[in-house]
Amino acid sequence: MRPSCKVGQLFDEGAMDVAVPGDGGRRARTRQSTQQLNFGALIRCAAMSERAELSALLQDAAEIEHGLTCKYLYAALSLRRTPGEGLTAHQLVSVMDWAQVLLLIARQEMEHLALVNNVLSAIGNAPHFSRPMMPTVVSSVPVPMALAPFSANLVTELLGWEGQFAMTPAPILVPVHPKHGTFQGPKRITALPLLYTRIAELLNSGGDGLFVGPVDSQVNGTELTLTFPRYKAGGGVYDFNLIEVVDTASAIAAINLVRTEGEGSQSGEDTSHFARLLRIQRELASVEQEAAASGQPFVPALALATNPILFRPDGRPDVVHITAQPARDIALVFCEAYEVLLLLLSRFFGHVGAETTADVSATIYVSFYPMMTMLIRPLAEVLTTLPAVEGSATPLAGPTFEFYSDVSILPSTDAANVIIGERLTAIHLALTEIAATPDAPARLATIADSVALMLRKWRSLIAASSMPTE
Repeated sequence: MRPSCKVGQLFDEGAMDVAVPGDGGRRARTRQSTQQLNFGALIRCAAMSERAELSALLQDAAEIEHGLTCKYLYAALSLRRTPGEGLTAHQLVSVMDWAQVLLLIARQEMEHLALVNNVLSAIGNAPHFSRPMMPTVVSSVPVPMALAPFSANLVTELLGWEGQFAMTPAPILVPVHPKHGTFQGPKRITALPLLYTRIAELLNSGGDGLFVGPVDSQVNGTELTLTFPRYKAGGGVYDFNLIEVVDTASAIAAINLVRTEGEGSQSGEDTSHFARLLRIQRELASVEQEAAASGQPFVPALALATNPILFRPDGRPDVVHITAQPARDIALVFCEAYEVLLLLLSRFFGHVGAETTADVSATIYVSFYPMMTMLIRPLAEVLTTLPAVEGSATPLAGPTFEFYSDVSILPSTDAANVIIGERLTAIHLALTEIAATPDAPARLATIADSVALMLRKWRSLIAASSMPTE
C-alpha cells in the first residue's frame, strides 16, 4: 500500500517563467514566485498514481537532459579554434580534442532526451521539449543550470552532474516551507542518478500495463539512419543509440543506457561522460602546470559571456544582457531557429500513423540534419565572435538558447506544415537582411543560402505529402 502524504509535500517554493510583453513585440520572460514539483523529495503520495508520478519525473528528466545538452554545446563552442596569444599550436591539439569530447557528450545528452521522450510517449504522454529558461535552479541540485564558457570550474561542475555530485561535502537537504507541513525527515539527494533510480522503480512496479502509447510514435535509429556503427564511437554514426520503448524491458533498457553513458562506473576506466570528463580534468591540470612552469599564459577558451540573454535582465548580476549589434539581431534569429527546431522535434516524437511518410520525412530532414548542422551550429559559432555589450570588446556573445512560447505539439499536420514553412521563411528573410548590413559577418550570407535550400527541400517534401494516393 502506498503511504499517504499531504499534497503540499510534493512541492517546493520556486520560480517559473511567465510570458509578458517584451522587446520588439516578442514575448519576454520574467520570474514569478510559484510552486514547482520537487522530484528530489520523492514523496510517494496516495493521491498520485504510478503513471502520474512517472510522467512528472520523466518530464523533470527531459528538462535536465535538455539543459545539459545546451551546457555542453555552449562549453564546446567556447573553446578556441585557432592558436594565438595564450594558446600555442601544441596546446591547441588538446583544446580541439576537448571540444570534440564535449560535442560527443552533447550529442549523447540529445540521445538521452530522445530516450526519455520515447518512454514518455510509450506510457501515453506527449513529448516534452520545454524547459525553464537558464540560469535556473534545479530542485535539490547544489548548482544552477546555467551557461558558462569552458574552465576548470565548469569541468568540476559537469562532473557533478554526471557523477551524483559526489564532491559535495555537505548533505543536500530538501528545503521545507512552513505552509507545506513537515516531511518525514530530511533527505539526502544525489540528483540525476536518484531520479533515474526512482523512474526505474516505477517502471518495474507498474509493469507492462503502463505502456498504452502508440507504438508508431516511437523513434529509432533506423528511422533516423543513425544505426551505422562508427569505429570507437559510443553509439551509431552520431554516437546515438535509440531504443523503441514498447514494454517494461525496453523502457528499463533505455533508462539503463542513459545511466551507463552518463555515470558509467565512475572508475575512469569506461567511456561514460563521467570518465571522459575526468580525462579532460587531468589533461587540463597538466597543461596548466606546464604553462605555469614556462611562465606563459594558457587561455583555452574565448571570453564568452556567462548566461547571455536577450530578455529578462532585471538588474540580475548573474546574466549578460546582449545589447550590441549585430550580435543581438543574430541572437534573435538563433532563438527563433532553436524554437522552430523544438517544435519540429515535438512534432516528430509525437507523430502517429495518420501522418504520411512524406510528412515524417520532411520533419526528419529539417530537424535532424540541416537545421542543426547548417543553421543552429553555424549561427552559434558566429555569435561567439561578436561583442555582447555595446562599447566593450568583451565579453563575447554566445547562443542564449531562449525560446518565447510554450513548446508543444502542433495538433494539425496541415496547419503545422504551413506554420513551420512560414517560420523558416521568416528566418531566411531575417538572415538575408542582416547579411546585407555593413558590419555583418560574411558567413551569414552562406547560412542564409543554406536556409533557402532547406526551404526548397521542405516544400518539395510537403508537396509530396499532399499528393493523392491510389
